[in-house]
Amino acid sequence: MIRGLQNGGALIEPAMIRKLVEYFHTLPSKTVGLGHTEQQLLHLFYEGLTYKESADRLGISVDGIKYYVKNIYRKLGVNKKIDALRMFREQMNSN
Repeated sequence: MIRGLQNGGALIEPAMIRKLVEYFHTLPSKTVGLGHTEQQLLHLFYEGLTYKESADRLGISVDGIKYYVKNIYRKLGVNKKIDALRMFREQMNSN
C-alpha cells in the first residue's frame, strides 16, 4: 500500500471515491433552508441593491433588512455578505 501511494496510487479505492462524490453532489444546498423573504433579499443583493433599496422594494424597514441579514448569516454559517452571495450564486448556477 505504501509503495502504491509513492507511485501515485490512491488511499481510497476509485469506487468509494465515486460514491462519496455522488453523495456530496446530491446534498441539498444550504440556501434551501432560507425563508422566502431571505431568498428574495439575497436575490436583491445579488442584483446590487443596497439595504435601503431592498427595504423599499420589500416594503420593510432597514432594521428589518438587518434582522433578515443576521438570520441569513446564521443559517448559512457565514459572517460576510460576499460569502452569502457566493453561496447564493452557486445555488443559482446549479439549478
